[in-house]
Amino acid sequence: MFVEVKKKNNPECIFNKLRRREAARKLGLCRRNHVKACELAMKIHGQNMKQSCRARNNGIERRIKTLEKLVPSDKSIGLEALFGETADYIKRLQMKVKFMQIMVKLLSPPDE
Repeated sequence: MFVEVKKKNNPECIFNKLRRREAARKLGLCRRNHVKACELAMKIHGQNMKQSCRARNNGIERRIKTLEKLVPSDKSIGLEALFGETADYIKRLQMKVKFMQIMVKLLSPPDE
């Protein structure tokens, strides 16, 4: 399964945008020169930003694949549905635990 990413809202990692803005702010550049500041920041931090974004996305994808393996599902589902299924599965597990705790109390000998 692939992570669903909206292209128009996330053309690049938000973290990269924040780092470019921070670099521009540190350089003391005004809004008119924002594009130049962004280009300069990308030259300074570009490679590190790409690597950190790639590593973060790999980590997220790995965690999603693990979650898909843990949560029983009949078919491959989208990310939103996966989170919904996960929440339902957690609720079912909690109910089973409560049921087992009640059964233990009922079936155990009374304490004197």
